Amino acid sequence: MLGACSIARYFQHSLVNLWVSYHRIGDKIKIVEEEAKWVRQIFEWYNKRVSLKEIRRRLIQAGAPQKGSSRPRKIEWAISSIQGILKSAYNYAYGVKTYTRAGETFEIQIEPIITMETYNRFVEVRESNRSYPSRNVKRDYLIGGLMYCQCPRKWSARGSSYRKGAKRRPQPTGVYYCGQRHKEVRHPDCPKTIGSKKADDYVWSKVAEVLDQPDVLISQARKHVQEWQTRFEMSLDQRDKLQNELDQLLVERQWIITQARKGKITEEDMDYQIGTISMQEQYLKQELAGVQVLDALPDINNWEELALEHLMNLQTGLDSSSHDAISEEDKKSNFS
Repeated sequence: MLGACSIARYFQHSLVNLWVSYHRIGDKIKIVEEEAKWVRQIFEWYNKRVSLKEIRRRLIQAGAPQKGSSRPRKIEWAISSIQGILKSAYNYAYGVKTYTRAGETFEIQIEPIITMETYNRFVEVRESNRSYPSRNVKRDYLIGGLMYCQCPRKWSARGSSYRKGAKRRPQPTGVYYCGQRHKEVRHPDCPKTIGSKKADDYVWSKVAEVLDQPDVLISQARKHVQEWQTRFEMSLDQRDKLQNELDQLLVERQWIITQARKGKITEEDMDYQIGTISMQEQYLKQELAGVQVLDALPDINNWEELALEHLMNLQTGLDSSSHDAISEEDKKSNFS
């Protein structure tokens, strides 16, 4: 087991990689003032309620240095990096970092970077920035987790109380949004957000179109099945062809060895020919490993009939739900 001194020394070494604005000199941890001044600046901007995007813009414009990384940075001053500095406010103010190792807790004492006044103001601003909804509104997102953009990112869903131009909506609504927050790596065709009702209505209209014309979907499915079967047979043929060539090389190798034992060819000739065969075998084995044999489709002779029956059941359910929705609207109009 490691002793307390060894563990503390271990954390002092690892602290260098975990904290912005600190550097180890021998057994002591010192502040890197060139980085520390930007940490203080970040807290100063945040306490003045400057947005994270604006803080990032100012850091990049000023050429603020970032702590070194083991991998090249794809994004300069990512929002997550700024958030990481803000989350360490307590440690930067009190000059202490707590670590747990082997069930024991240790504290590393270092020099604080921000003042207690700055930290207290930070706590006030962060608490005031928290938003608590007056009521918990549950929304159904039809295509939640299924929507992608060209960035490429899977889109998420959230509630929205504001329109474009920071105008508050009379009734909060839902939106789908791209999670890419850095415009320099965002695809130019990415719309960033779209109303959930608009997107869901569009997708639902396409579903209704398919159910109204099931023959179109069946014909496309039939085409897909034929293409899959063709690709499956081609992959099998390619695999069998490569395997046959390997088997032939094995037979040829044995024949060469037999000829050498009978004295009909010299050892030099045998080594040369076997070396050539080995190179061919290596190439064919690589080709064989790269062949992707597709899974065979289930042997269902009446799949079209079953699929059509399933689509008809969905159509019945769709008609029923539409009828129920109209009935509810009629009831509301009668009472109003």
